Amino acid sequence: MIPRLAKEAPKGVELAVSLNAADDELRGRLMPGVARWTIAELLAACNEWTNLRGGQPVTYAYVLLEGVNDRRDDAARLAKLFLPPATPPQPHPHEPGEGSSFPQAAARPPQPSPRG
Repeated sequence: MIPRLAKEAPKGVELAVSLNAADDELRGRLMPGVARWTIAELLAACNEWTNLRGGQPVTYAYVLLEGVNDRRDDAARLAKLFLPPATPPQPHPHEPGEGSSFPQAAARPPQPSPRG
């Protein structure tokens, strides 16, 4: 779907992808409707978008859910997924709405531990 959109969409159309997890199992629980594609498949399709669109980057969103996907190990896994020259995801603190089962996330995303 993404490569087809890259070929057919007019100039000026941008691609934004909600990732929200650094592994397939958690992403499947958080986003069951879109989890039919693995993160690896999704990122490969997004790389194809960038290649087909002459280097146009993809915007990745990552909603922080306190205690669910906001830990240091989540940040470390994300860092491995987005090695340069990839565009890292933009963290967004979760703002619970009515009926949300997730608490408000920390305002600052966790940073991966420095490699030693």
